[in-house]
Amino acid sequence: MDNPNKMTFEEKFNRVTEIANSLEGKNVSLEEMMKTYEEGIRLIKELEEEIKQAEQKIEVAK
Repeated sequence: MDNPNKMTFEEKFNRVTEIANSLEGKNVSLEEMMKTYEEGIRLIKELEEEIKQAEQKIEVAK
């Protein structure tokens, strides 16, 4: 891995799941909810890009 701080696909997916669960909780401030939501959106965009790249590799390999 080029960047040791880079999360794997699975780690990103698990983090998005954690975020979704935490946003359902009632004990989170609005500010914290917004920061967490923004992190989740960023991760979802990264996941979508990784899926798109994988699909392109599969198409090229056909």
